Amino acid sequence: MAWITPHGYRMLKVDGRQIFEHRRVVEQALRRRLTTTEIVHHLDGNKLNNVLSNLEVTTQGIHAHSHLYRGGRKRTLVTCCICTRDFVRIGYVARTCSRPCRARLSWYSRKRRAA
Repeated sequence: MAWITPHGYRMLKVDGRQIFEHRRVVEQALRRRLTTTEIVHHLDGNKLNNVLSNLEVTTQGIHAHSHLYRGGRKRTLVTCCICTRDFVRIGYVARTCSRPCRARLSWYSRKRRAA
């Protein structure tokens, strides 16, 4: 059974678990399961083109870097000042990668002002 997700990826149900088709194709070629840190990138940008020659296994940081100018908007690869994880900043000045890190940053700022 296969269907298309709202984000445009083909999803499969294999052995009772849901998996993206592009990850399944790479897992079969490598003969192992991908780790949660491994990202499968579509080289031509077509999310439904899941031919092995169009897929590339990469890390989150490298994958984000490959999308810096997608859509004509400049995207900047920066490092979160709280957890030191790389993330893509679009347009505005963001210093943190997520809401939990943003909350920790504001907590540190309040604590520093109080001292």
